[in-house]
Amino acid sequence: MLAALLSLAAILALAGLNWWLGRSVPLIRDRGAAATRISLDLLDFDEQEGAAANAGDAYVALGGQSTDLAVAVAMGDGWVTRRLGPGSLRRVHRDGARLEIRTRDFTLPATVLTFDSAERAACWESRFAALAAVGSSRAGAAAPASTAHVATAPAAIAPAASGATPATERIA
Repeated sequence: MLAALLSLAAILALAGLNWWLGRSVPLIRDRGAAATRISLDLLDFDEQEGAAANAGDAYVALGGQSTDLAVAVAMGDGWVTRRLGPGSLRRVHRDGARLEIRTRDFTLPATVLTFDSAERAACWESRFAALAAVGSSRAGAAAPASTAHVATAPAAIAPAASGATPATERIA
């Protein structure tokens, strides 16, 4: 019984410490820090146009081509940057000034960007949607070839009637 009370006291002390430490002042970010981070992380990215989102905690940029986009998202006390090109997006969805992009990158699968206006979100939605459309048409074309290759692989490595093992058999 005493051990249970001590455990409960320790858990409550840790919860109280967590609450007390969580009262810190939110980090105020420099408005140009995201654009600077993109230029430092993506050396060959040539920004033509950019826009802040999420009250300065995110930034999107258009590169030299219409299919070259970059995004910087605040995480902790730093920035996560990604360069997005054809085939890198799964889905793009807009609801007013809120834009949700889903990438094929498992380290940053979904990002929500809230712009200052629905018009600005619609402009960036069309740019991101172009990447998703290029990616889906490219993925759709590659799927049958990949499926056919997998379906024929077991027959190609099966032992020949002559008794040769798969390791010594020459596959044409």
